[in-house]
Amino acid sequence: DLAGGEKARLSLLKLMLSGANLLIMDEPTNHLDIQAKEVFEDALAAFPGTLLIVSHDRYLLSKIPTAICELNADGLRVFLGGYDYYSEKSRSLTSGKSYLDQMGQLVGTTDLTREEQREQNKEERILARKKEKQDALQERRRLKDRLEQEERIARSEEEIAAIEAELCREEVYTDPMQAEEWSQKLQTAKNQLETLYEEWMDLP
Repeated sequence: DLAGGEKARLSLLKLMLSGANLLIMDEPTNHLDIQAKEVFEDALAAFPGTLLIVSHDRYLLSKIPTAICELNADGLRVFLGGYDYYSEKSRSLTSGKSYLDQMGQLVGTTDLTREEQREQNKEERILARKKEKQDALQERRRLKDRLEQEERIARSEEEIAAIEAELCREEVYTDPMQAEEWSQKLQTAKNQLETLYEEWMDLP
């Protein structure tokens, strides 16, 4: 036997595959887990027909509808936009402002047709993917720069270790000229290493 949530998913799948051009749904995301909701909402966004949804799921209402209908004691009001638009306009109307002034047009017209909403969503997805690619490229460059700098630091530390080993040789530390020469090399190498560390710290 299927659990309640699984039955709901199966029913929704049948609806999506039925070929209907109008779907009427009452609280369709009830009993769905987060993953199932995301899949369901993506399917609704891709649905080519008309959707009539009764829901208290604010996330769903923010993502899918292009118009919100509010039924209250005063009758039916249509807000031509998504849930955020409805919330803003509803607050303005409650404060006593003119409905027509706030809407800017008569009830029955649409700020965005469903096709325009799809195009807008498509453009937003394209921009989001483009930004993701740019961010990923910047992150790869950042990691590459840090790795290259760390390799330079490692080579510099190896050079310092080699110079220090040379200074420990008897024929070097007993010869003032050689000792002075290698000491200068050591100081130069240490200065270079300090610069490399400062550059590494400044990397993003």
